[in-house]
Amino acid sequence: MMGTSVRNPAVAGKFYPRSAAELDQVVAGLLTRASTRLQDVSGLPDAANRTAGTVRAVIAPHAGYMFSGSIAALSFAAAAQYRDAPPRRVILLGPAHYAAGITVALPQADSFRTPLGDHPVDGEAMQRLLQTGLAETNGAAHSAEHSLEVMLPFIMAVWGALPILPLLCSRIAPERLAEILVEEIGPGDLLVVSSDLSHFHPAATAEQLDNALLEAWEQGDPHGVSQGEACGKLPILASMALARQQGWRHRVLGYAHSGAAGIGSESVVGYGAGMYYASSE
Repeated sequence: MMGTSVRNPAVAGKFYPRSAAELDQVVAGLLTRASTRLQDVSGLPDAANRTAGTVRAVIAPHAGYMFSGSIAALSFAAAAQYRDAPPRRVILLGPAHYAAGITVALPQADSFRTPLGDHPVDGEAMQRLLQTGLAETNGAAHSAEHSLEVMLPFIMAVWGALPILPLLCSRIAPERLAEILVEEIGPGDLLVVSSDLSHFHPAATAEQLDNALLEAWEQGDPHGVSQGEACGKLPILASMALARQQGWRHRVLGYAHSGAAGIGSESVVGYGAGMYYASSE
């Protein structure tokens, strides 16, 4: 049963600024630069013909903003650019780094807080998911988890305090997870899939591995994605299964690795951004 508590930020001051004013400035700058970068991405849908449901889902990384913020911003800038109305709700789907034994974990809190404000949790949706028998309430899994938290300042900056449905997953087949999602997601929702890519390889190796995964993802090849390295491989594969059912298209928006932040290229983490969109064709 959902509580009446607030899930306080776990990585403010670590992954992103603790100061609301500084965080607002950082996120605004990342989004502005991302909007400019999107102009160079080929194969995007026609923004002039966008509808409220054009972008149905995005994939974004979840490291500290100095490492992956510029890539995450591409996903949220694209979602803003290719929708003519804010989402009614954001479904957040990420890997459980600290609760490997769970299937799908729901929070106990009724809101998630960052320095920019609070997002209400969709309690009615949580009750529906609990009734499937595939989800469980696990506040501990959410309390220290960063994979969903780092998305919230972008959501707040673009659309304000939207309702959220935060889901962490670990031991569940992607197809079963997609079954949960297809019953819950509607045209007004935005699905945000959280994942970093390869970890701790030399830059050249990371680029080779990550580009292969992103190419497989863009082509809708789950086997190719499953052969790659991504801490959020399960959420990605579930979103691909959902996309097949819904007829969504895939588009890679950008890629970088942590070496670009000036920490060296001997051992890096890869970050990719992508979007799923409904075609009018």
